[in-house]
Amino acid sequence: MGDLAGAIIDYSLAIQAEPDAAIAYSARGSVRQQTGDVAGAVGDHNEAVRLGPGQPTFLFNRGALRQAMGDANGALSDYNAAIRLDGAYVPPLVNRAIIRQGQGDVAGALSDYDNAIRLDPRNAQALANRSQLRRAMRDEAGANADLTAAIAFAAPGYGSPFAARADVALQRGDVASAAADIFEALRRQPSLPLGLSLRAVLRQRQGDVTGANADWAAARRADPATAQRIAQRYGAMTTSR
Repeated sequence: MGDLAGAIIDYSLAIQAEPDAAIAYSARGSVRQQTGDVAGAVGDHNEAVRLGPGQPTFLFNRGALRQAMGDANGALSDYNAAIRLDGAYVPPLVNRAIIRQGQGDVAGALSDYDNAIRLDPRNAQALANRSQLRRAMRDEAGANADLTAAIAFAAPGYGSPFAARADVALQRGDVASAAADIFEALRRQPSLPLGLSLRAVLRQRQGDVTGANADWAAARRADPATAQRIAQRYGAMTTSR
């Protein structure tokens, strides 16, 4: 994670030298969030927005913090404001789509993903998430095309598209393909909840109780809802005996 404490000191010195430096507040807020100092991060992001109200990046950063805190309405307010300032700014479009998708606003989420992909055709996250929506809408051809593109454009540390493809393969009974994609997903993102949950399912089927239990425990810590969803989908138990 680098020298986060040192970064906070550096940004604090910059703020002392230039108290109206909104970008320094925003940067320090992001670092404080990484250290778990939520109150400090909130204060810094609020100050950045106050000092730079016309900067969509500051609104996006505060929105991302609010989203991580579970404040969906606050995050949406910030993302909406950022998009009004710059309709070509992709990150708030993607994050707004994620919230809309979670709230069941399929049309709104799809519109945001469409716009994000139009502006950034190689955005692997938007492609992977739109693939999920399209599959739920029974548009298998569109879903598969998006997932293939997401995998092609995925950054080295992004494993979600591989886990999504593994899920599809496992549902159709192609265990070998699923296992290969789960391996790649977790190689890229070792703590990915979907990857851990799917590997737990495979390990249970193979009789590896210890390995399955370890994966279920890790998946539940990271994202209990995903672990439960995968367990229900495959008729698995999140704790084996």
